[in-house]
Amino acid sequence: MTVARTNPVGSSLEPRHALPFGIACRYRHSNVRQRTEPWANPGRVAFNGWTVRVYTVLITDDDPDVLSVLAAILRAPGYTVVTATDGYDAIRILADRHIDLLLTDLRMPGLDGQQLVIQAKVMRPYLRVVYMTGFKEAAATVSGRLVQKPIRAADLIKTIRQEMSAA
Repeated sequence: MTVARTNPVGSSLEPRHALPFGIACRYRHSNVRQRTEPWANPGRVAFNGWTVRVYTVLITDDDPDVLSVLAAILRAPGYTVVTATDGYDAIRILADRHIDLLLTDLRMPGLDGQQLVIQAKVMRPYLRVVYMTGFKEAAATVSGRLVQKPIRAADLIKTIRQEMSAA
């Protein structure tokens, strides 16, 4: 999909192309200075004159093996991945970084997945959330998108794309 846009200010804004994980847009303006702070332009990467929207996913699970596998699955299509080993660590990361989507396990010691989402939504009301669990009885208590463990890579990527594209 290609959409041509014009900018009323006189800057050159070339056609945008949909990518599997975001939108690319070439924008050049002589008066615009790039800021180097990581929070100045969250989720955007400049590449060869193009600005690409890259979504950042925070994965929270108490099993380090699951974290590493899920991180590898989500890095393959181009997502930026941050991991947390418990709910408290995830809250600290949410306070410090821009996160587009939270992928959290429901059952964790300490702050579980549902309690984490309640706290995260207080901090970031528009945060997208996908739950994951290996317990069928826990799935009935969730209102939102849920991925059952064991997780297939294609199903996980499809679910995250659906959640990110939901209005």
